[in-house]
Amino acid sequence: MARELVAMGCVQRGDFLLSGGQDASVYVDLRRVPSRFKTFVRLARAMLVVMKAIKTSCDYIADVPTAPSRLVGAIEILSGIPSLSPVLERKQTGLDLPILGLYEKTKRVLLIDDVATTGQSITFAARILRKEGLVVKDALVAVDRQQGAEKLLSSLEIRLHRVFTLSELLKLT
Repeated sequence: MARELVAMGCVQRGDFLLSGGQDASVYVDLRRVPSRFKTFVRLARAMLVVMKAIKTSCDYIADVPTAPSRLVGAIEILSGIPSLSPVLERKQTGLDLPILGLYEKTKRVLLIDDVATTGQSITFAARILRKEGLVVKDALVAVDRQQGAEKLLSSLEIRLHRVFTLSELLKLT
């Protein structure tokens, strides 16, 4: 699986500006993965394997509403666990809901993101879910860049789980 991601160009070297404002010499772009259906399904299954291995029970899975929504949808279909989507920018129109999807308060949510860098995006999504009465204790990412996300999330009592670290992927480039 890791070799496939590297071969697809999901790990790029160069000069990049990350969404959190950090400069980086490596960029991880998993938005390419859904274009290769078999690889996409393998990545969703790899995330399911980690979900089972960490033995965390969850009533819902939720995306961090940026790139991973399609991945969360695939995991939802493969696992049968319903998904939610916290709304990052509320529009003050229509129903103006903070979370898309049906849910019961006090239920556990596993947050899913494609890549974790600082953990800010996951933190923001977790705060929305928690404010609405849901319990967030774990987050799962396909790739952990190992740049502080685990430490930040730990301070909020959220355990970060990963399929790959950036270090593991870089060994294959």
